[in-house]
Amino acid sequence: MGVVFGLALQLIYGSDNPVLKDSIQWFNVVGNGYVQLLQMIVMPLVFASILSAVARLHNASQLGKISILTIGTLLFTTLIAALVGVLVTNLFGLTAEGLVQGTAETARLNAIQSTYAGKVADLSVPQLLLSFVPKNPFADLTGANPTSIISVVIFAAFLGVAALKLLKDDAPKGQRVLTAIDTLQGWVMKLVRLVMQLTPYRCLALMTKVVAGSNLQDIIKLGSFVVVLPRSADHVRCATVSCWA
Repeated sequence: MGVVFGLALQLIYGSDNPVLKDSIQWFNVVGNGYVQLLQMIVMPLVFASILSAVARLHNASQLGKISILTIGTLLFTTLIAALVGVLVTNLFGLTAEGLVQGTAETARLNAIQSTYAGKVADLSVPQLLLSFVPKNPFADLTGANPTSIISVVIFAAFLGVAALKLLKDDAPKGQRVLTAIDTLQGWVMKLVRLVMQLTPYRCLALMTKVVAGSNLQDIIKLGSFVVVLPRSADHVRCATVSCWA
């Protein structure tokens, strides 16, 4: 639907028409607003998920085994995704040549380079590991530091272990804490689902903006990515499920 709407706008006004450029700015309100909503739910989702997962353990000593298994799974699936990406790119001859980098992408890249990469580039390995340790968890929940997400994970894990210790020492209080954690987890997941329900509108605005503001060759080039990448994702999911089945 977004492709059809974008093509209609381009045929009616032309890609360089001021009216179309003003319309694209309004499409950006929907698209960029959705991205900001996703950024809004990242920290609450990470915090609540880690806290709930650790608090549900019957024994705090299981945390080490689960952490190793989780990290290993993430590394393994990342390896599979990278291999599939390289194979598909070479097989179909996909390149970024001809794809125009938008203003938002350029601004985001500059922000990453100045805000995050610049702060961790000169750190030694011990300094980098030390930066993971949360010093002010409330500041990390706002994403104030380049390593805020890892710090939030560590903080949530410690809170979960503390909840298990409290449950062992004082069962009534510990049970109330676990109930509150489950409530928080359910609350955050409702928020996530609420934001995810807006995905079709973001896709409509994004596709309308891309198609209306691009020429035919760029649209064809983008279409090759749209066709190939979902198939690559299916291959990654199938390989992951097969390995862990």
